[in-house]
Amino acid sequence: MRASLVVAIPLLFLVTAATASAEEGGAGVSRPADLLTWRHGEGNALSLRGWLAADLRAFPRTEVDYGRSWHVEPALASARVSSRFELRKVVRGRLDLELAEASPDVQEAWFEYRPFELLGLRAGRVKVPFGMAPQLSVPDYRLLGAPMVFGNSKDFRDAGFLVLGDWKDGFVGYAFGAVLGSRDVAVDVNDKPDVVGRLLLHAPADAGNWLSGLHLGAATTWGDGPTRHGFRGRTLAGHSFLNPPSTRGEQLRMGAELEYVTPWFRLAAEYTRTIQQRDGVRENQKVGKAYAEVADLDDYRVDGGYAEAAVHLFGKRALRWSQPDGAGDGHGDDPGSSFAPLSGLELCGRLETLEVGDGDRLVDVDAGTEDHAPLADTSVLGVMAGINYYFEPGIRLTLAWQGLRFEDGSLAPDYVPPETTEEPAVVPGAAWTHQLFLRAQLTI
Repeated sequence: MRASLVVAIPLLFLVTAATASAEEGGAGVSRPADLLTWRHGEGNALSLRGWLAADLRAFPRTEVDYGRSWHVEPALASARVSSRFELRKVVRGRLDLELAEASPDVQEAWFEYRPFELLGLRAGRVKVPFGMAPQLSVPDYRLLGAPMVFGNSKDFRDAGFLVLGDWKDGFVGYAFGAVLGSRDVAVDVNDKPDVVGRLLLHAPADAGNWLSGLHLGAATTWGDGPTRHGFRGRTLAGHSFLNPPSTRGEQLRMGAELEYVTPWFRLAAEYTRTIQQRDGVRENQKVGKAYAEVADLDDYRVDGGYAEAAVHLFGKRALRWSQPDGAGDGHGDDPGSSFAPLSGLELCGRLETLEVGDGDRLVDVDAGTEDHAPLADTSVLGVMAGINYYFEPGIRLTLAWQGLRFEDGSLAPDYVPPETTEEPAVVPGAAWTHQLFLRAQLTI
């Protein structure tokens, strides 16, 4: 579907999500109910949950043999079914199946043995404990998805095992372990697992609503492996503006996070740095008058972060009913921020940055000059604003706008190559690319 301007009124899901409530300390504590739940005795349960997110996306794009136009498309962003079980409050498991893709994809499949709050073991296909945004599920994103600095969402999960726990009702949470280290759904040829870890510090649970929603965190991953895919740059609309370069050797990621949540607003910020070695990777370059393979390439670096805010103007909210641990989910394994809106209107905004490249290193040899940092150094700035309206617990409509400023204008989805090569092309970098999103979301 192509048009310069599209106005759409979506058919909302006319479904009411059931809620369960309890009383704790005189405060109402509400949470979405499970679609199906079977319980036997104390601490034994089997539940079925899920969500559906349908989008209408619009952004300018240049198509081959057609030119620049507004690309408008409906898309099924996610259709997830999640089954979970608990035995005697110490054994838990989860199986998530994503049905929105052409072939059903297993997102998570793990079991956990946790005899103590301070110590547990999780094994299977798990969420990699790196970063705050990658730990969230689709319904928990206030602005549709994770920021650009985290790359491809396919990398958020991997096969491995974690040692995890929390201390004093979540005052300290941690998750450490090892995962395969596959990159960007590549065929796994890595015989050395990646070491991963995340540490969280929360304000004491009895600090009151104005302080109990504060947490600080730090995470890191380290791995060493053969040739595999590096960082991939993608927009929320699905446009790949940076294809992953070939990397080989060590990869180090470091991240810091901050979140502050109150009954009516949320602030979150993260910064990450990724260093991917390119040992043994060779590039065919023109050195002097002939082509030659150039090795000893410099490391590929990815730096960036974001700051995000959400204000709930009116409506009902869910008070804190689960405390995230270092793996990014609570005891009931329900990721997401506390004080989540149940109904009403919410305003959201995000500012994010991304810088990538391998520096600048030219080496003079007898035949000419070798470029040992051949990858382009560039940056992207993103600004996003959105409105969420919660009709009932689990039913949400989101309208969002995003502006992206590419330092290298040729990376923008609406870049038009010059028709002539008589003069060097000047790629403007100051122009903004605008993207519009409309999402209807149902969570049960």
